[in-house]
Amino acid sequence: MHHRNFLVALLTLLAALFLGGCSGPTAPTHISAQGASVRVNPNVDAPWAAYFTLKGGSETLTITGVTVDGAGHAELHESRMEGGVAQMAALARISIPAGEDVIFRPGGKHVMLFDVTPAARTAGQMTLTLSFDDGSTLPILLAFAPQAATGETAAPAAAAVAPPVTTPIPISVATQPAASAPNAVPNRAHVERVAPSGGPLKMQIDRDGTAHEVDGAHENHQH
Repeated sequence: MHHRNFLVALLTLLAALFLGGCSGPTAPTHISAQGASVRVNPNVDAPWAAYFTLKGGSETLTITGVTVDGAGHAELHESRMEGGVAQMAALARISIPAGEDVIFRPGGKHVMLFDVTPAARTAGQMTLTLSFDDGSTLPILLAFAPQAATGETAAPAAAAVAPPVTTPIPISVATQPAASAPNAVPNRAHVERVAPSGGPLKMQIDRDGTAHEVDGAHENHQH
């Protein structure tokens, strides 16, 4: 009798252990983060903002602090509408209920990053760490497009194209005297004037303007 009761108890224990091992995964014991993103500000003097979703664990925890390895300091903030005007206020603590999601997004809860370092800008990533009231921490990797030294996204510079330079080419025109036809006889003009003796005296004016007297016999010879 006692032996049979012992076997029943043993089988019950084994069944309980077996069913427990086949049950689904238990709820996470701690908070986790997903969907992290960064709003980059090209102004090197302006703060950035970090967004993500926190998934609650098996117990309610409260965020008590935040640090970022690539910024001078970070703060928990929340934006809200008050009287039709958007207001933003710093928060000292944020509670994460067990098993619930808390979304950090534009227009709501978010983390402000002040004085982002040049090294973090060019590296394109930094690590944000949340501290909780139970002494635990949660690191969150923030990745973004690497920034140039001016704070803008690095991009290849466009090559400057200089306008074509046209140098005037001097053109020299040589004026050559017209070639004279071989054996050409200059045009001649004839004028008549009265000789001292009262008879006509013929003058011959060559093309070059030279004038000289010609007698009748010479003129007849020329023509």
